[in-house]
Amino acid sequence: MTLRPDKHDPQSLAFATQAVHVGNEIDAGSGAIRTPLVMANSYALPEDPTGIDWSDTNSLFYTRNTGLNQLRLEEKLAALERGEAAAVFATGVAALHGVFFTLLESGDHVVLSDVTYEAIWRLFDELLPDKYGISATFVDITNPDEVRAAMRPETKLIHTEVIANPTTEVADIAALAEIAHESGALLTVDSTFSPPPMFRPLEHGADLVAHSLTKYINGHGDAMGGAVIGSNALISKIKADALVDVGGAISPFNAWMITRGSVTLPLRLRQHVESAQRVAEFLAKDPFVAYVYYPGLASHPQHESARRQFGDAGAGRRSTTRTERREHGPPRLRRQRSRPRQRRGGGIRTVPPATCGLVGLEPIRRSPTYQQPWTRRSGAVLVLRCDLIVTSWLWTNDARGFLAMEVLAVRWTDRWPSIPPLGYVYQEVCDDALPGHVKSDFRLLRVTQQR
Repeated sequence: MTLRPDKHDPQSLAFATQAVHVGNEIDAGSGAIRTPLVMANSYALPEDPTGIDWSDTNSLFYTRNTGLNQLRLEEKLAALERGEAAAVFATGVAALHGVFFTLLESGDHVVLSDVTYEAIWRLFDELLPDKYGISATFVDITNPDEVRAAMRPETKLIHTEVIANPTTEVADIAALAEIAHESGALLTVDSTFSPPPMFRPLEHGADLVAHSLTKYINGHGDAMGGAVIGSNALISKIKADALVDVGGAISPFNAWMITRGSVTLPLRLRQHVESAQRVAEFLAKDPFVAYVYYPGLASHPQHESARRQFGDAGAGRRSTTRTERREHGPPRLRRQRSRPRQRRGGGIRTVPPATCGLVGLEPIRRSPTYQQPWTRRSGAVLVLRCDLIVTSWLWTNDARGFLAMEVLAVRWTDRWPSIPPLGYVYQEVCDDALPGHVKSDFRLLRVTQQR
């Protein structure tokens, strides 16, 4: 029997329909068909407020506890991740901090990936041990034996990203959940780079899943937020401890913006995946690119794990390349004038060139256990985040200049690369292989550098 779609039952709806309708309600006052933005910091109290629980996070009376737009966003996120409840925060880091603050106590131990987001690395390498006596063991999260060996009687938590930032290692969430639960610990998962419907960690045994809503779920580069999704019991405790009494609340405006941005998530995700796969395949064939780490390529160490967990939904939208000076000449990364540099990924517009971009020369300082190509500093590590631009440009004549950008100026030494005078760069790039506007860009760069 086919389940008939019911707008009052989110799980009866297809994902694209959920993205549009869940969390939305017709405004009773105006009749507006989309949930309005409510910026009030307080709501009307009943005539007799003596029965109010001032720590309640589901009733509307004070926006630090919750607000209309926060509740609607939480409803949508819980449906998209197929969890019981969600809590939204000001940022993704605030959401994860809220999880750790709530679940851990002095003397507890955590096992986490040795490749993790910078802020989380510092939390467990420095802040939580020094201030609260919480210890952590960093492991190769893709090696179940190493994870299991790191577990202790006092281990309360295993934490990982699904796709590691920045090396794109892929964690086996079901295997980690089994290890955690065998020891009486919880598994928390940062799924920012594998949003639904691409992957849902809760369905693979995770206890909590977190997102930086700033990235793919909002997707438009204009609002910050974070979220944690899981069981009613865990989410209620996190809300009570980390929202009401610590004050990590998201603003109503950002909650409203993210609710709006998430409407296009299914469409954006499909294009992200298509663009990333084609760019990764293109780069893998380039003679100046030493390697490409992208879970969608068969050459990736966890390619089979990615296929098993993500299926045809794609293996993440970020890829990592190292360019090295080979016998044919220096690497080239063409400067794309329409794209400014920026740090954040996951939006409709990312960084150059064209469908992907240079985030920067990644400072390899977080872990001595990064894969061997990452610790060889003979070339620049480029993290490419693919946006929504169609990749047909890769097969045009203009693509001959794809690898000609400022990074061509990198001096390949045993130290971290430094930038030589732009005159050297100009001589290297201004040949007949490059379009005229690229030569103009580098001429401008040279003049700017000389000044």
